[in-house]
Amino acid sequence: MFNIFPKFRHWSISLLIIGSLLPQPPQVAALNPYCQLPSEAIRQKDAVRNAALKGKAKQKQAYQSLIQQHSRLFRNCRQQIWPQEQALWLRVYPCDLRPGVLETLLDQIVNNGYNNTSDVS
Repeated sequence: MFNIFPKFRHWSISLLIIGSLLPQPPQVAALNPYCQLPSEAIRQKDAVRNAALKGKAKQKQAYQSLIQQHSRLFRNCRQQIWPQEQALWLRVYPCDLRPGVLETLLDQIVNNGYNNTSDVS
């Protein structure tokens, strides 16, 4: 291969090495074409939620952070992909209000790409 800038070759290698040493942003789960979370991200969210339900303050904060991160992902996805609003009707009963049940249900709904829920009175 012919290099038209032979004296700059070592610079590009140095920049490549320096660039690979810089801190990388945390990996964010990519949504599929239907605005759904991949299985690995769902497992991670479930694990963090279950730890948060056990009362660990640090895990509660991590769960809230993950929810906010996923919220941004879903919002951006729905702005770009039709339909912009994917909704379902949700009826909640008193037995659903046990610790963690409602959170698990809503996480499952959101993980499947729904971004709007309504309850029936």
